[in-house]
Amino acid sequence: MYSGKVNAPYSRLLALCCMVICAPCTAHAKATTWRTLAPGLEYAMVSFGSDNMGSFLHAFRVDPQHYRLDVAFASDFGQQSASVRELAERTKARVAINGGFFSPELQPLGLRIQNGKRRTPLKSTSWWGIFSLEGTTPHIAPPWAYRPSSQTRMAVQSGPRLIVDGRVPPLKEGMAERSALCITPEHRIVVAATENAPMSTSTLADLLRRATAEGGFACRDALNLDGGRSTQLYARIGRFRVHVPNLSTVTDAVIVVPK
Repeated sequence: MYSGKVNAPYSRLLALCCMVICAPCTAHAKATTWRTLAPGLEYAMVSFGSDNMGSFLHAFRVDPQHYRLDVAFASDFGQQSASVRELAERTKARVAINGGFFSPELQPLGLRIQNGKRRTPLKSTSWWGIFSLEGTTPHIAPPWAYRPSSQTRMAVQSGPRLIVDGRVPPLKEGMAERSALCITPEHRIVVAATENAPMSTSTLADLLRRATAEGGFACRDALNLDGGRSTQLYARIGRFRVHVPNLSTVTDAVIVVPK
């Protein structure tokens, strides 16, 4: 995501609004109930505050035995950038979420592997991580430990890592819309994004790490994706729809497609 400066009074007002919206995030999260949309694909939503506020965390739990993840690029369709919805519709994805960071010149930053082929190179930024799918097994690793193999079907680099082997590492505070990929102990993949619920990375990590009965998603490892104005989510499974739009377009998206 690329963004410019904002004036100080606006920054203070935004921060105050974020605090008001996010204060209930950890205190009032209810137990997470998964709804089966199709074999191997489930949906859950955490609502913050009153329903009138419309502040949510949307999550999809994906079984890689039934679905594959990949990266969709706007450049594949002759564009520098596109909305996540557009990329989802062009690729016939069931679920799509914004990918990793990109430059002001609309160039993806960090590793991207699409359908087994490397599209952009890895960056050695220490606090970033790489989400990859090796066959049907998902992994999240730091750049120094990442080793691609012939089984690597997709990868996306972003950061920071939100959960590392069940623990939340030290994270910088800062309020923004958030998106993430995480992995459960059963090797399911959770695709999650906020809607009208700016929060810190530590708050998001806590929600993803919590057990289902505690209002979370029981993730063992998690990676933060590009957030803020880039946070977007689109899903269409039969008559079921979720659309979290945003003001910005993105260079790439992580998509979920049937095998």
